[in-house]
Amino acid sequence: MTIKEPDFIDLSTPTGPMRVHRFLPYEGDWPAVILYSEIYQLTGPISRLAARLACEGFEVLVPEIYHEYEVLADLTGGICASLPTEESFYDPETADLMNKYITRNPKYTAEEAHRVFRMMENKLCDPFSGAQMVAGVHGGGSPVMETITMMARYDLEPLKGIARYLAGIDPEMPRYERPNATPRAMLDKFKKTVAEGDKNACK
Repeated sequence: MTIKEPDFIDLSTPTGPMRVHRFLPYEGDWPAVILYSEIYQLTGPISRLAARLACEGFEVLVPEIYHEYEVLADLTGGICASLPTEESFYDPETADLMNKYITRNPKYTAEEAHRVFRMMENKLCDPFSGAQMVAGVHGGGSPVMETITMMARYDLEPLKGIARYLAGIDPEMPRYERPNATPRAMLDKFKKTVAEGDKNACK
């Protein structure tokens, strides 16, 4: 089946426009499918798969589902990756220069600008956000990321008691209360899990 030249449309979303690439049969009305891409968006393999589906009689839509990160990057520019260290803003030798060059809008203090850019850095460039982005890319399909998520968010030892009850080993099911975990605590646990895995791999 002949298909049209691929094109795109920009959909309005609460977090800004989201580009959606379209692969359409040349004529007629056909059922539509949504093809979710990977983190690199519309790659060669994704394009070939979309074109193949269109040749089979589907209108294929490929949304750029990670456009929220683009919005943050557009807001901050390169400073989200090159922001000076926290300590340099309070070091007597460098504080004046840091506050001078971090200021953008005179309506906001240097400290307020610093806090905003630091928040953007935490969302885009720190280790925890990197781990979260990888988890988002893999979704539910990667056993490795499922393991990372479980190890980061849950204490497995108490859950073993529930598994023993469900398997019929123990007569009573223990009560499990998951403690509230901050993102930083989750990152620390993730690092510890990775370190232990590296240590075991070297044995």
